[in-house]
Amino acid sequence: MGDPCNHAVVGVLAVWEGRYLTGLRAKTPVAVAPCAGHVDELATRIPTGAHEEEPAFRAAGVRELEEETGLRVRDRDLSLVLNRLGGDRCHRKAGSIDGENWHHWLVFTTLFTGPQPPKVRSNGELHDLTWRTPRELADLRNLEPIWREFLRELRII
Repeated sequence: MGDPCNHAVVGVLAVWEGRYLTGLRAKTPVAVAPCAGHVDELATRIPTGAHEEEPAFRAAGVRELEEETGLRVRDRDLSLVLNRLGGDRCHRKAGSIDGENWHHWLVFTTLFTGPQPPKVRSNGELHDLTWRTPRELADLRNLEPIWREFLRELRII
């Protein structure tokens, strides 16, 4: 059985020329989403989103982005854009450390420049990696609901 959910989740919006990198999630919920994952560095405690937790979220963001897309950034390349609770369901089968089903999200952006989009590769967690415009994201029927909520809140879609 996998690790229990500690409720700490990081998301990274990789941006190139106004386009956002997304892929099709292999795990439940199977939907289109940007890079995201649990912050295992906080595995033994329930997150509060406090400032002292931010380095752990940043480290997880750097790691998840490279694992899921092959893109390498430094923690200082990440800009915090959202810090909030989300009611999304967890795919971790072992349940949560407190028996509840919620996540505390920190979402970061990281910007890429250049005439061509950065080369990406899938590791199997995200398939069909694609740089999408805000309009394309808004039109997706299979955009993960929590990400639709976040992208609206951030006024991206």
